[in-house]
Amino acid sequence: MRSSIHIVDVDRTETWTRYRAGMCDSCQANCCTMPLEVRLPDLVRLGIVDAFEAEHEAPKQIARRLEKAGLIEHFNFKREVFTVARRASGDCHFLDAKTRRCTVYEQRPEICRKHPQAMSPRPHHCPYGAKRQAGSAGHDR
Repeated sequence: MRSSIHIVDVDRTETWTRYRAGMCDSCQANCCTMPLEVRLPDLVRLGIVDAFEAEHEAPKQIARRLEKAGLIEHFNFKREVFTVARRASGDCHFLDAKTRRCTVYEQRPEICRKHPQAMSPRPHHCPYGAKRQAGSAGHDR
């Protein structure tokens, strides 16, 4: 018998669901397990980098400091893109593990603001996964 449970793999976009308004309200935030690539203005908006530092320091120097502090995993010198460090679980550093909601929603990076409509491996689709109910399948939250 084939299972009716739809398995989502964030790395396999063919498992993603076409985005519809309101989906985020019942999602377990699978998109927040994907690598988060940001630019310097995003880091300033998040309060990770000071505006003065962003204006007067080379991105390479900023990246070196942030990497040493464990705030970023990688810096792409050519594109000047920082990859924000994730938790051991794979979750975004800014995702509340219990509520599965963004803790910096108002300051969130541009890529998050435009996902999944524009900045997505599969535009207008998302790795939607329904929130598990407490007590279901032995997965209490």
